[in-house]
Amino acid sequence: MNEVKVSVIIPTYLRTISLSKAIESVLNQTFQEFEIIVVNDSSNEAETIRMLSGFKEKRIKYFRNTRKKGANGARNTGILKAKGKYIAMLDDDDIFLPTKLEKQYYLLENNRDIGVVITQADVINEKDKVVRTIDDEFSPEDIYYNLIFNNCVIHCSVMFRKKIVVEAGYYNENLNQAQDYDLWCRFIRITKFFQINEKLVFWREHSISITGRKKGFQKLTSISLASENLLWISKKEIPSVTISRLQDSVYKNIFELKETISIFHTISKCIIIDKDSTLGKIRYKKKLLKKAMFRKIESSLYMFFIEQPKMLYIVYFFLLPYVAKKVLIKKLTQRVTRKINLFFHKDKESLINGKNFK
Repeated sequence: MNEVKVSVIIPTYLRTISLSKAIESVLNQTFQEFEIIVVNDSSNEAETIRMLSGFKEKRIKYFRNTRKKGANGARNTGILKAKGKYIAMLDDDDIFLPTKLEKQYYLLENNRDIGVVITQADVINEKDKVVRTIDDEFSPEDIYYNLIFNNCVIHCSVMFRKKIVVEAGYYNENLNQAQDYDLWCRFIRITKFFQINEKLVFWREHSISITGRKKGFQKLTSISLASENLLWISKKEIPSVTISRLQDSVYKNIFELKETISIFHTISKCIIIDKDSTLGKIRYKKKLLKKAMFRKIESSLYMFFIEQPKMLYIVYFFLLPYVAKKVLIKKLTQRVTRKINLFFHKDKESLINGKNFK
């Protein structure tokens, strides 16, 4: 048997028919150095074992949670049992296309800086009919900025390094909604995402799925996660109403959003508070000056944080740039003056020494 390089984890609960289709889609992969870990989340064991025994495939490994832990608990059980260097997640009602594992595996093998690879998808209904496609083309930077506000990753499309999920702390078993988004929010702080712009999975959408039943709770949880992301970036709490509005418009304003978040990173590096001083001196650096000269930054800040304007932003983005510009102009004037004086000083010396100075 080939060495296990990819562990495909399939949590399941009362879906033996769709589980069979999911497993078949893995067995039909062009890349074959994998194991399939099926984790039964405390459902009818006899029926699941009977279905699995029909495959007669040693690469299929079966585990059962003795108590119901939910989808995240089943996923964590699978990750802990996995032997592969890479983890591919597959829900028991979704399907892989034949080249998915191969393309993701070689991309991760040849790019050490990438920790997660995702793909586009065709969305299917309960009758396996394609009802729509998810084919947004995202760069690694696009994925990062989108994930700050909302989930743009199709769960069944991911393959990630096992060490990344161990470092991030596994799936949160206390969450009932936005379970995957919670993990991606932790991933973006430690690794880079990359998207293969091909539809390599069928993602099933039906009436009894979590996505269909609990969209309201999903929204509330995603707002909470986005709030944590913004607090991490800007050290500022943003109102939930503002976050909700941004989630609805983030795709349209992605370039403005990038620049806004970029300036917060710059602020944290360029404005230094001297804690040894009783007055708390603030030192203004040239890097921030260059950023602040572009008016778009001010408009970006007001666009995203208009509901709670702070005097601090006015000081940082209006007063300090204005003062810094004046200082630079003064220094430039002094420099030109010195050059002129130096020129005439040399000219005077040349006359004294009887030389023509040109």
